[in-house]
Amino acid sequence: MTNESAQSAGTPHTILVASARAEAETFGTLFEGDRSDRISYASVTLSVPPGHKSGEIEWPRTFPGDPERHFTVRKTARLSGNAAFRQAIEQELSRRAPDQRNVFVFIHGYNTSFAEATYRLAQLAHDTGYKGVPVLVTWGSSGNTLEYLFDMNSTMIARDGLVETLAMLNETSAREIVLMSHSMGSLLLMEGIRQAHLENIISDTTKFSQVIIAAPDIDVDLFKAQMRRIGKPDRPFIILVARDDVALRLSRKIAGGVSRVGAYENDEELSELGAIVVDVTELSANDPARHGRYADAGDFAPLVRDMLEERGIETVGLQFDLANGRSRPLEPLIDRGLGIVITSPDR
Repeated sequence: MTNESAQSAGTPHTILVASARAEAETFGTLFEGDRSDRISYASVTLSVPPGHKSGEIEWPRTFPGDPERHFTVRKTARLSGNAAFRQAIEQELSRRAPDQRNVFVFIHGYNTSFAEATYRLAQLAHDTGYKGVPVLVTWGSSGNTLEYLFDMNSTMIARDGLVETLAMLNETSAREIVLMSHSMGSLLLMEGIRQAHLENIISDTTKFSQVIIAAPDIDVDLFKAQMRRIGKPDRPFIILVARDDVALRLSRKIAGGVSRVGAYENDEELSELGAIVVDVTELSANDPARHGRYADAGDFAPLVRDMLEERGIETVGLQFDLANGRSRPLEPLIDRGLGIVITSPDR
């Protein structure tokens, strides 16, 4: 489906989708909030408006919206099976310069619709100036705040599909693959990595240059068990944490009082497992739950990269193109204190 009115304005971003959601029967919608027992594939091209503000999504009040002022869908298409999905990946890679033939995989969190996840990935790709191919892995989130357990179980159902997708991406001509997850999507990602490790599904993992888990809604004891089974990664995982995350505070109550990784207070303990802990508590948040600071990655990623490089830590997966004038200065994001705090493992 093509939206002719959105073709002339804004910056286009084509997102390839691997979905464990049920396919929608409603015209104009690709996927619903229900689960599926198989992986479906799609392609979505969105337009980011000329006056876009970094870190935000300019939603239209009514769809399709004004491409001069709103994020707008230009084109959607279903892809018939994994062969078509892989072909689409190769086509997108071939359109890029050799050193930009990379893949950025994003896994959304709890209470997230397909549209919200797709628009968010377009925003992240745009604000970071990412030149590779953005891929969305989406799972059966109901989009309802009252269905927390439904969403959590949906991540477990999606594990096989995630591993299958990562194995397929590893077989493409992509040079590097960055994995990023948010909130409950981090539970899916960690379980997928653990499963792939135990079953030796991806024997050569050198293409996977970085794992970034933002505000992970994972039981901290479960995370420790996952990391012990996976073993210390060659490149430490990056974890974005915030002590004032209201959403994770509620998750902790639901989970019997067990801390969530994204709000855990012992950075040293996490780093000893093989993680770089990036504490963004001091950065302001655009959402009342203070759970979505990762959306400002286009602003704070350069500082994190510089801080890591000062410690002699390789940042292959963080080579975003930020010379595009879209990022804000970091200072307005800082509420108080020193700002970002990084705890890294001894190498």
